[in-house]
Amino acid sequence: MNAKANIPRTNPSFIQKITIEVIPHLNQRYNTCGDWQFDAKGNLKIKVSRLARTGWRGSAAIAVHELVEALLCQARGITTEDVDKFDLSFDPAVQEWEPGDDPTCPCKREHCVATGVERILINEFGIDWLPYENELEEMTKDYELVNGHE
Repeated sequence: MNAKANIPRTNPSFIQKITIEVIPHLNQRYNTCGDWQFDAKGNLKIKVSRLARTGWRGSAAIAVHELVEALLCQARGITTEDVDKFDLSFDPAVQEWEPGDDPTCPCKREHCVATGVERILINEFGIDWLPYENELEEMTKDYELVNGHE
């Protein structure tokens, strides 16, 4: 039996609409700079954090990362629920990397491809990767402080 035939409704067989929204980091569902979800109607909703130093270019790079990751997950039968379950149970205090880089992540391959595309885009925008990555790390620390996790 084809395992992909049982893909839950949140990874529909078609994509109706793709929406990308830039929001304050503290408004994310959890401590992440980018988040994607398929809904039951076939809509892909992506929310990315607004960046102060790298501005729209940094937020756009995150959005492209999320789009690539979500589309690859869709193509490979990895559901929103699979990714959310892993991401929401991930403890950054224990692991020193982000959830998608963890060897047990259900979308590790998809995340790594998306990061490669993100890195190319950041470079083409004329932004150095390390200061960009530092900005993302600072935002996640701020999120933890505001939410009393540190």
